[in-house]
Amino acid sequence: MSKTSKKQRRLIEEEEKALKKISELQDYVKELREARKKEEDVEILRTLRSLKLGAWDLYNLLTGIQEGTVIMEARPPALDQEDISEDAGDSALYKDGEDPAGWSGETSLDGPAERTEEDAGERDSGNE
Repeated sequence: MSKTSKKQRRLIEEEEKALKKISELQDYVKELREARKKEEDVEILRTLRSLKLGAWDLYNLLTGIQEGTVIMEARPPALDQEDISEDAGDSALYKDGEDPAGWSGETSLDGPAERTEEDAGERDSGNE
């Protein structure tokens, strides 16, 4: 056998080995993604059960989430530890769209916050 055919054979073997390794890694990534999704599902169930809603309330909440009619507000990012402990029992959903802690975001259960004519004028003048 010539030196060239030995090199070619070695390259083919290396390529096959690399392809096998890639396939194994792809399978591993697939398993990791499935495990992550399973853990996310468990966390979602745990959270929903912790709400201790009645059957119809839970049904209405889930239906609203799926239809996009329920909007959840996030808390402001910079809360003191004292604020967190005081608000621990508050829900992220507010019936009338207002946060009892006083934080007013743009989004509420009723849709985007209403703009006054004064707000519209201020925003429009900034675009000129």
